[in-house]
Amino acid sequence: MIENNIFSLGARKLLTFRSHLEKWQANDFLTPIALEIHPTERCNQHCPACQAQYSMNLTDVRRRAKNGVDLDLKLLDTIWNNPPSGIILSGNTGDPLMHPEISMLFDLLREKEIPTVLITNGQNLDKALSELIVKTCQGVRISLDAHDADLYTQTHGVKSGVWQMVLENVQELVSSRNELGLDEEECTIGIGYLTGNKTAYGMVSAAKLAKEIGVDYIQFRPFHYSDMNVMDELKMCEQFETENFHVFSSNQKYSRISSTARNYSVCHGAWFYTLINARGEMYLCCHHVGNPNAFIGSLRETPWSGLIASDARSSKINSFDVSKCLPLCRLDSQNRLLESIRSSKVIPSTSLDHLSAKHAPFL
Repeated sequence: MIENNIFSLGARKLLTFRSHLEKWQANDFLTPIALEIHPTERCNQHCPACQAQYSMNLTDVRRRAKNGVDLDLKLLDTIWNNPPSGIILSGNTGDPLMHPEISMLFDLLREKEIPTVLITNGQNLDKALSELIVKTCQGVRISLDAHDADLYTQTHGVKSGVWQMVLENVQELVSSRNELGLDEEECTIGIGYLTGNKTAYGMVSAAKLAKEIGVDYIQFRPFHYSDMNVMDELKMCEQFETENFHVFSSNQKYSRISSTARNYSVCHGAWFYTLINARGEMYLCCHHVGNPNAFIGSLRETPWSGLIASDARSSKINSFDVSKCLPLCRLDSQNRLLESIRSSKVIPSTSLDHLSAKHAPFL
């Protein structure tokens, strides 16, 4: 179901923002389409493959995950006069639901009517929070990366009892949506599963489990630096697809998994997407939080509009060495499309009528 795969449309989603692309071509100022916010540095899990280790040393990763800072929500005040088209709540060393005032943030985003998605490990979910999330977010993805307690313990670095807790929390989330009379179109709920040598064997069982607990989809994507071919496993997972349950994969990553050479030398996508971490700092990308070479500025010193229009942002985007980026990175597919637009000077037309407007901003 590639045409409905919202996780393989990152580049094509850009084409629905033609005015942004035209401004980019003309070197005019544009507000980012997508803003990723990391509400906290703290985490209640200890994933061995935590992506934060690619941008800072492991000692710092662990220190932040244990005793890191929470975002001062007042720092977001300057965003609302010139907001992005969509907001992604996620984390680097932390899980968003660890923020002590996360309910206030959901209330704020609902008040501002900004399309929002949440990415979480789901451990801190409860009934009240579940109801608030499904009323606020257009999408929720719970990072599971396992099909049973043993594998979950390995991939998430937690005690075996957490597995059952998270499964029950996910079911509570689905129940809360149903009890409120909401549906998939109003809040899509899914499971995330990273694939690699240690997890590929559990993919089929995980797809079956995801269907059984009532979520709308399971999404597969590769661990960073994993080049394992899982096409056979993905094909087997598709047997569980129904009208109400989908098996998605990051096709743009799997199709290039053995050939990751870049056709671009500038991270063009950073004009359309940016990130604010728990310290109120802006970085080029989620993969470079804590990397001084990707640091743009701080909301503590400069308001949102000043940061996105700053010379520092322009300079960092144009000078950042993308050869230092992870293979198949966050903005790789967007950059490939944008490089072709820059070279041809032609913005392709698009036909994404099936793509709900709520998904388009989440590049």
